[in-house]
Amino acid sequence: MKHFIVTRFGYQENYEHLEERIAIFKQFTLPSIEAQTNQNFEWLFLGEKLFDIPGARWFGDQPDDQLRAGHLNESYMDYIREVAEKENLTLMTRFDNDDILLPTFVEDVQRIGKVHGIVDFRGYRLDISLTYGPRWQNRFYQDILYHKGFTSPMITLVQNRIRETIYRRNHALMARFFPVTYVEKPNWVQVVHENNWLQKTFQTRKWSKEVRPIHPFVKKLMEEPCKE
Repeated sequence: MKHFIVTRFGYQENYEHLEERIAIFKQFTLPSIEAQTNQNFEWLFLGEKLFDIPGARWFGDQPDDQLRAGHLNESYMDYIREVAEKENLTLMTRFDNDDILLPTFVEDVQRIGKVHGIVDFRGYRLDISLTYGPRWQNRFYQDILYHKGFTSPMITLVQNRIRETIYRRNHALMARFFPVTYVEKPNWVQVVHENNWLQKTFQTRKWSKEVRPIHPFVKKLMEEPCKE
């Protein structure tokens, strides 16, 4: 088995919110990868024109054993095929650059993902946006309903033979093309902030109106100093 976690950071010509995105990535996303109970995976971090921007040089300076950074183009699919050629099973997890994987995500998805198709866990949502007023700040919710026929942003594609990348299709519509194993255990967190409010809240999940206690791991990330 070979497991890739694939993260895009594509801004094209618009870098207005790049500084905020990098801060969220360093506070939440990167530490959640480092905290995985199973480290048997490879993280592919793909940025479209990202590494040529002064404010984003941090990504290109990271050691290879922490993350494999590269430009967003078709060559990374060739790399995946080359590495996975001798594997009987390849997993590709879609992971946004401003979200969180809970510590058992990799362990659980590798235990469950044994057949061709999609593995999709339940999830949480953390609202950290100040734009819409203080009542949204640091609110934590759990999804309570899958909308029939849709899948979450943090899906894992399991393939016996590599045919396509996890980013080839709209993540919400993967159930149209692959069998889906829905897992009731929440294993990821969407971080909703100023610049992704509509995108993150009006998607494929129905969220509980009840504000829940913040997950201990997420609370720890919020309290720890941001990585330099």
